[in-house]
Amino acid sequence: MRNQFHRLASGAVLSAVLWALIATSSAVAQEVQDVDSGTEAGDDESLPPEVEPSPSSAAPAADPVAVSPAASATGDEGTTPTSPGGTSGADGPTPPGEAIETTSENTPEAVPEAPAFVPHREHTEPGDDAHPMDNHPVTGNIHFAPGGGLRIQSDDGHFGVRLSARVQPRWTVVNLPGISPEHEITLRRARVKFQGNLFGPDVRFKLELAFSPADLGVRDNLDPDTRTPTRSPLLSYFVEFRHLREAEVRVGQFKVASNRQRVISSANLQLVDRSILNSEFTLDRDVGIQVGSRDIGGLDLFTYSVGIYSGRGRDARGFGDFNLMYLGHFEVTPFGSFEAYAEGDFERTGPRLAVGTSYAFMDRGARDRGPIGSPPADGGTTTSHHYFADLMFKWAGLSVLSEFAWRDGSRAPGGNLDDSGLPIPAVPPRDGWGLNAQGGYILPWFPLGIEGRYAIVHGLEDSSLGDRQEVTGGLSYYFMEHAYKIQADYSRLWRTDSMTDGSDRVRVQLELSL
Repeated sequence: MRNQFHRLASGAVLSAVLWALIATSSAVAQEVQDVDSGTEAGDDESLPPEVEPSPSSAAPAADPVAVSPAASATGDEGTTPTSPGGTSGADGPTPPGEAIETTSENTPEAVPEAPAFVPHREHTEPGDDAHPMDNHPVTGNIHFAPGGGLRIQSDDGHFGVRLSARVQPRWTVVNLPGISPEHEITLRRARVKFQGNLFGPDVRFKLELAFSPADLGVRDNLDPDTRTPTRSPLLSYFVEFRHLREAEVRVGQFKVASNRQRVISSANLQLVDRSILNSEFTLDRDVGIQVGSRDIGGLDLFTYSVGIYSGRGRDARGFGDFNLMYLGHFEVTPFGSFEAYAEGDFERTGPRLAVGTSYAFMDRGARDRGPIGSPPADGGTTTSHHYFADLMFKWAGLSVLSEFAWRDGSRAPGGNLDDSGLPIPAVPPRDGWGLNAQGGYILPWFPLGIEGRYAIVHGLEDSSLGDRQEVTGGLSYYFMEHAYKIQADYSRLWRTDSMTDGSDRVRVQLELSL
């Protein structure tokens, strides 16, 4: 009975989302008709991000991607989302979950009148009778922004793409109890990203590819049995339809809005990498559909997103029994939007605050941490509830991030047998909570950041989750803010009640974003 209810509920929600897509498609069609008739939907709106008016425009336009390297150096994990907490502008704040960077721009000259749209015609140089399927020339709208990449934009602003790349070489030394120190030299991340707009300002896309061994799951190349990659290079690929401010639609594979630090790009971190809370509780990337708003009511205060996801995480494919993941996120910025999805305060302005919360329900997940983790040895499933709360505060060079996560669930045992033919006992779910508190300060007279973090992961009673704690301190020298920096940190990690019974870790990393 319960399974039938979930199937019916899933079907109802999917039907509602499909209707939203149909409505969005209608808006797309209407916009094409508006363009063909010589006007754009919302002629008083500024151009989309990554769009620059033609050189003949009456007013000079700011480079849409030449935001500060802190905001434009993107990565991982996505671009630097600007949620309420994002860069404000004509598009408003950007919702969490790996959004495309945005800034405001001036309004271009009116698009020349175009004939009615036809399915196909030869691509010729557009003139007075230009229409969407003609060539769209580029005459000078090619720019390179350090940390933001190479941007190419058509003169009419209807098509644009930005190419960026970054790399993170890292050296790590670990000192485990009873073991001689060991070290590793690797490329932690090596990524290429394409993003832009097509057929007008309101249809956006992002494609991000990863090639480092850690991203692809490549093991030690000295072991021929484990050197095969376990993942595809595809990190993110999604399309956004921004025609409706209160109900923008995103479809594809992307980060879901779980803990804030996971949504922040790995290029824009104060310390070398994320906390132990993130490694245990994050929901990471998944394939799904999401509806949300980057600026509810145009107040520059609130953002939200709700989504339905496969529940299988990155690279999901194959059929399932409607065992999906559902997630909702809400965020408020009481002092107005700002760069709340990048650590560090390079702008050094007045106090700014973003507070967010999320809830996710995983229905009969095949892994032990929602859409990520490991399949239980018994082969069963885990139904779990995930709660997140976080804040980002910045003021005069000070940046503070705090996160809290909670997970509880129930197990449905599977029928897997061990080597002797006996059923494998079902392990308890990984119920528990985590806390991450960190801060950093960038010196006003020298581009040096001083950072520190404390994080804890604690398992509840009758849980298979063990306790862990972390204390980390680090220094970052910012040659060009987050686009070009070198970082070093030291961590003490332990699993017992005593900090003295733990391990040490030292990391040095270069971040270089093109």
